[in-house]
Amino acid sequence: GYNIVATGDTPHLGWVKTTLVDLTNGVDKYTSNYLEKRYGITAMTSLPDAAIQTNGADFVIIVGNDELATPKT
Repeated sequence: GYNIVATGDTPHLGWVKTTLVDLTNGVDKYTSNYLEKRYGITAMTSLPDAAIQTNGADFVIIVGNDELATPKT
């Protein structure tokens, strides 16, 4: 159910925890709330690495190593 704008690797490897970035700064609060619950994390409002390309996306999800260890149902 996601509209994927682009996928890619971050400039630096080794993300331990999945990170959610809300680039709408809270304007799209329903999607932010959904993604926070889906991933069990709190959204940030700025990119943790300025070199990450957003391609105009409203949200950026950086999948960390913790997603590898989390069983999906």
